[in-house]
Amino acid sequence: MAFSLTSRDRAALDGVHPDLVAVVERAARLTPVPFRVFEGTRTIERQRAYVRRGVSKTMNSRHIPGANGHGHAVDLVLAFDVDGDGDVDGADFWASPGSPSGAAAWRRLETAVKTAARDLGVPVEWGGDWRSFKDYPHWQLPWSAYPAERPLTQEARRADGATGTQENAYDGIYSPGDSGEAVRRCQKTLRRLGYVIPVSGTMDERTVFVIRVVQRQNGLEIDGVLGPRTMTAIDAMAAAAARGEPAGAEQANADLEVAEAAPRVDEPTDQSAARTRAAVVGGGGAVAGAGLIGEGIDQALEAVRHGEGTVAPGTVLHAVFGLAVVALLGFQAYRMLRRAGALPSWFGGTASGTRTS
Repeated sequence: MAFSLTSRDRAALDGVHPDLVAVVERAARLTPVPFRVFEGTRTIERQRAYVRRGVSKTMNSRHIPGANGHGHAVDLVLAFDVDGDGDVDGADFWASPGSPSGAAAWRRLETAVKTAARDLGVPVEWGGDWRSFKDYPHWQLPWSAYPAERPLTQEARRADGATGTQENAYDGIYSPGDSGEAVRRCQKTLRRLGYVIPVSGTMDERTVFVIRVVQRQNGLEIDGVLGPRTMTAIDAMAAAAARGEPAGAEQANADLEVAEAAPRVDEPTDQSAARTRAAVVGGGGAVAGAGLIGEGIDQALEAVRHGEGTVAPGTVLHAVFGLAVVALLGFQAYRMLRRAGALPSWFGGTASGTRTS
């Protein structure tokens, strides 16, 4: 899923090092979850205010433009309804990585940015990987490859050997039946993450199945092919597990538990079930009462056909009992609906049709 950066996003990227801007732009084309650029460059005064509030821990922030005139960090926030409340707001921007939905969302954004960085040969550091102070929106260019005094070109970074090992580790695309050391490495990582998978170095049937599961978990195209994006997603899950977050097979189980706990579309809610039970009771009462009344009417008609001028006591009793059954079971149905908060507003229920406390 690709989406376009807004004018607000591009304004926030103004003054950020071009290499990091390129990573963000490519991540926008790769990400399965929408995001916004919350902040790029930052003044010293703003950084000082962040430190006072405890939002940041250092005055040596990569957001502050260096001597080369560039900022070397951006903050990316989630921009979709993560918590499912119908609104895209701050609760979604800063979704808790401890919740199943929040952890999955941050991991998918992490995968997109790290894949974009590897595609471009730009080393990046993520605040979510930090041990002492986790900052999930934060992405920065490392000090070692990007000193504040000078911007490095891609050719210079390669000459410094900053990214060669990473790039080589992600070379190649492996389809079902292919073999390679990258396949073996991913199989080992997936096994550590709790998946049942052989470590053979071959894209066998079981490996392809697990790859498809991983792709589904991370919002990737489900094709069973092991490529750079899927490899990055596997490494992102391994990093999440190292941080103590649900990841891999554990995350799959957590997602399944959440899905099983949620009411399904075809399952009745409490109110719809109450309406069904009330309809059965009320409808049964109406049928039973109508049967008694009908039997009384039949007796009255029979009496008229035989020339009897009076109505037999049994006829009256049938009619009275029939009306009583209708009234009693109808009242019971009303009470059931009222207890469940399922009465319509025009019949004494709440305006929303929900129960009030």
